[in-house]
Amino acid sequence: MRVRKAMQARIVEAFGTYVNGSGPGPTDEELLTFARLAIAEQRLVRRLRQSP
Repeated sequence: MRVRKAMQARIVEAFGTYVNGSGPGPTDEELLTFARLAIAEQRLVRRLRQSP
């Protein structure tokens, strides 16, 4: 969860920079990595809820 939150903060910062015209937005790789981390986290939560 910590890694996903750090990645999320980086992406939000990059979007802010882009919207302000101060630099590029997040890369496709950053967005893909974030999505993969979020999916893995959701799967883990589901497994933990299902285990006795």
